[in-house]
Amino acid sequence: MLKNFKPLFFASLIAVATASVPGSATANQIKFSTEFSISFAGIPVARSKFQTVIDGTALSVSGTLSTAGLATIFDSTRATSVSSGVITQRGVQTQAFAFDYKSGKRSRSTKIRFSDGNAVETAITPEFKPHPNDVPVQSEHLVGVVDPFLASVVFAKNPADVCNRTLKVFDGVLRLNLVMRPAGTQPYVIGETQGNGIKCSVRYEPVSGQRANSKSVSYMAEGERATILFGKLSGTDLYGPVRATIKTKNGTVTIRAVKLEQLVD
Repeated sequence: MLKNFKPLFFASLIAVATASVPGSATANQIKFSTEFSISFAGIPVARSKFQTVIDGTALSVSGTLSTAGLATIFDSTRATSVSSGVITQRGVQTQAFAFDYKSGKRSRSTKIRFSDGNAVETAITPEFKPHPNDVPVQSEHLVGVVDPFLASVVFAKNPADVCNRTLKVFDGVLRLNLVMRPAGTQPYVIGETQGNGIKCSVRYEPVSGQRANSKSVSYMAEGERATILFGKLSGTDLYGPVRATIKTKNGTVTIRAVKLEQLVD
């Protein structure tokens, strides 16, 4: 069931998340823990946890995702991810990405190494064989890219700049652009946390790694099928997703933060 969400991973986004991040805390280290509920056509299908650690300009996001509710009847899925990178004036850059998932009898492990914002080495186990109709991933597609999970963390000195960007995302197989534009503001409440979020409309732009004649991909690429509401992480110039909706050909996926807290060691 969750395999149908893959084109946006996003995941895009939003993806999964929390396991502990290696390393001891420092005086300048800031940690956030976020839990998400994921529903499809109004039915809860998965839950995830993120732990985000900011240490100066270093940034790590790690976590877990698992099916929930009725989805477990059709497809039991569990995934873990670890993304590490740096915060630059140009935005967030990934340095390393690892993603492992098991869905029923299927499993896959993906590891990507980045250098100066470019994906330079990808290893997938078991070996991934593209479909003959897939648009080939070219070397020029891997320049200035970010993994699906750090793509959901936006660096912006000015709130007005949060949505004025195009995220170039690569997950080891799919290469896509998420073209964002401002769509106003919206208040949000997550437990005891309240804020005025920045809402972005998102257009899905396939680049490579997907079938050129896919009806699902064509549908996603027609107009702005997704919105993301970003909240500012206290004490930083980083913004993370607190709610997202993705209109797919088969129904709407909703990702909603249900818990957000800053961790203190």
